[in-house]
Amino acid sequence: MNDPILAADSDPAAATTGGATDEISCLRAIADWLNVRHPAQPRDELEALRGHLLALREIAATNDERAALLERLFDRALPLINALTPSLLDHELPLPRSTGRTLRVMHELLWQLAADLPAASALGDAAHDGEAATAAIRSGGALWRSVDALARHLLLSYLTASPASSGVWLALHQRHVQAVRLGLAEHIPAAATRSLRQVYNAALLVACAHPAALTAREISFVAAFAERFAGQVDAPSAQAPAGSATFWIDPLRDQPPAPLARRAPPPDSGALFFSCAALATLVERHMTAAGDATIDTSLPVTAITPEQRGTLRHLLNCWGAPRKRRFLRRRQSSRAQLCAGLTAVIAALRGQDSAPLSDWMIINESPDGYAVMHVGGDSGPLAVGEVVAVRCSEDDSGKDRHWQIAMVRWAISENPEHLELGLQIVAPLALPALLALPASGTTQAALLLPAAPPLHERTKLLIAAAALPAVEEKLIVVVDSGRVDVRELHIAHTEELTPSLALFAVQADERV
Repeated sequence: MNDPILAADSDPAAATTGGATDEISCLRAIADWLNVRHPAQPRDELEALRGHLLALREIAATNDERAALLERLFDRALPLINALTPSLLDHELPLPRSTGRTLRVMHELLWQLAADLPAASALGDAAHDGEAATAAIRSGGALWRSVDALARHLLLSYLTASPASSGVWLALHQRHVQAVRLGLAEHIPAAATRSLRQVYNAALLVACAHPAALTAREISFVAAFAERFAGQVDAPSAQAPAGSATFWIDPLRDQPPAPLARRAPPPDSGALFFSCAALATLVERHMTAAGDATIDTSLPVTAITPEQRGTLRHLLNCWGAPRKRRFLRRRQSSRAQLCAGLTAVIAALRGQDSAPLSDWMIINESPDGYAVMHVGGDSGPLAVGEVVAVRCSEDDSGKDRHWQIAMVRWAISENPEHLELGLQIVAPLALPALLALPASGTTQAALLLPAAPPLHERTKLLIAAAALPAVEEKLIVVVDSGRVDVRELHIAHTEELTPSLALFAVQADERV
């Protein structure tokens, strides 16, 4: 099968020689550049590095020369990408233009390295000379770096809610298949700590965690978790494991793993299956241990924070029991207004003119949510896990509908002018309220979400995640309903924790 990356990058007009006519001089110039540490900013150095990579493609160098320089270019690129990645963790949606340009350079650089490394190694001079051991070591390192580059390409897409390049998943599957065929799946290059199979497994696990439904910081945590425990996932095989935690891939298709519970592979496909059951069990154990400092969970310190417990709960659902969609979605083209953030939502519910509103087109809808695309206005502080109020422009009578309360479940932005959101309705109605915590003497703004069976059977309370009450604490809620309405409540259970919000099921406090 043709290499999916080389096929995608085969346009010679996409590469430049950088003005180098003397191939030996050009090789020497690349090597000299790599020998010097440059004081430039990481993004400027990435641009220069990408230029050298494109120039190397046009040089008639030996495969040994090409492979050696590609390895050095890869090793130089990684620290630069690692230095720039933290700046992506708190980005706005859609991405600012400068951030989008930096992301595009990183994407293209990783994509090109993933293509060129195995191509140079597979035809290396050592293989022709019969030096099988040397060729195997070099091929193993090249394949490992290629898989690592593709996995990093995908991770950058997740962190920025941006689409990955076409062909990335196909290339990743094919690299793994090639490594298995050559007996290099367990190869660990010098200075690396994980095998090629573990790098591949970690990429599968992050994809199985539905990263579009997570913030960038949550994705970073999930990636660290998957990297640490990827060795506990068995290699994909033709036999589907029993249980609800089974996923499948098709090595000949450009698509991420899919849960078997939601969608079965075509009968004539060469699908391979794997299970995340062991990881789900591990997550459950860590959720139990996260609040106990005496237990060594082998997790990052941030795992004990409330929002990271919410992330672990998300992993347990995605890896252990991925569910089918509750409702079919119906295509739409109607308009809606949106306001984002707890403060803005409360202002909108009170009818205040200060509430910032933006205009959106509903792409599709179901009884429990919408997919919407931004068409105008300031979208505000949008992020996955944020609360929004959504109001469809008109109903059948020609009147504006009331505000519904929703959570942003996923986001994708292909460019600075494009933003799509997935919204899950958590309540058809909401009442602005003030939450008082007698134990601490503090108050904070809140939304009381009345029960509305059959989809919303419990009364819920939504507050900012900055000051979480104790589960056993009595809650005094003063409801803004046009009259004095004071309710004593307590938390029945936690519905959801995100980095910005907490959603609780509550009930009347009848305790003495």
